[in-house]
Amino acid sequence: MKNLGAIIVMLTGLILISCGYMFREVVTTNSCQKCYVVHETTLDTVWSEDDCGGGVHRMEDRCKIAAYDYGCEYVCTCESYKQDTEE
Repeated sequence: MKNLGAIIVMLTGLILISCGYMFREVVTTNSCQKCYVVHETTLDTVWSEDDCGGGVHRMEDRCKIAAYDYGCEYVCTCESYKQDTEE
């Protein structure tokens, strides 16, 4: 019985994570974000990602992970912007 409760909690968490992507893809398609990892002193960009809609979901987390992988002298910077819609 205790395992059943843990399984329900894990499945609920998985569903909520998936819903975040779908929500951004459907509702906020014009919302964009650009993240990049730069060296603190030389300001060299070693990693960057620019996407809109669902691609923005957890982008800042991916950027922080990449900065951590490069080392402690690298930082993650993210900028949000709205994409112009063509009519």
